[in-house]
Amino acid sequence: MKKYLPIIVLSLITLISSAQSFVIKDSDGNVVTNTEITINVHPSVDTESHDFEISNVTNMGTPVNSVRYENDCTTGSGEFYCWSLCLGAKECGSEYVRGMPFAQFVDANSISPVPLLTDFQPSYSSDEDGLEGSASYTYVLFDNNNPTDSVYITVNYNIDYAVGVNEINENTISNIYPNPAQSSIQFNLNTNIAQAQFEIYSMVGQKVKQVNLENAQGRISIDINDLVPGVYFLSEKNSSVTRRFIVTR
Repeated sequence: MKKYLPIIVLSLITLISSAQSFVIKDSDGNVVTNTEITINVHPSVDTESHDFEISNVTNMGTPVNSVRYENDCTTGSGEFYCWSLCLGAKECGSEYVRGMPFAQFVDANSISPVPLLTDFQPSYSSDEDGLEGSASYTYVLFDNNNPTDSVYITVNYNIDYAVGVNEINENTISNIYPNPAQSSIQFNLNTNIAQAQFEIYSMVGQKVKQVNLENAQGRISIDINDLVPGVYFLSEKNSSVTRRFIVTR
């Protein structure tokens, strides 16, 4: 286990004030600007990916850059992230600070055309399952012309064999997005699922679609072009989890 919180991280976060030009949201649409989130990961999971939506809430288009700080990690794990481009994966302890070579322009009062993508790998340097432990990374987004205008999100990972790899519950599946939807629905599986059977039902309880998944995790997309406009329910056959969504055209 390697633990450290670089002085530069503390210094940078200290500069962040309450009124900023950017807002960070998770895949469920929750505002997570300047906060920490914790994600439970089973050591056997190949990769744990999460998207964050970045919005420019000012009346001026802005070049937004990013930097990642490694606060804490378990030896043998790895990480990479994407913003203006994707930086290759690095093993724990090999590069404490990583920055993008150039910024991504975000229009005034707009959402970034691509999200901030974080990707954690419990067993980066081994073919076997990763070790139990923890990892923590802070991602800072800032105005490339005014770096003190910045926001951050800290992602903590709890790597634990007690985390089920085939358990589906309310915390396993995110809300559906977009909702309403036209051609496809998406949701995130927060843990690795060995097998799952998702079923879509109409308002009158008729099953209209079935999707089988194996070894699934991360973002899941289901085509709904064959569904007529209306209200539907997505259920997982072997659990009590249900998500409501609307189809529009």
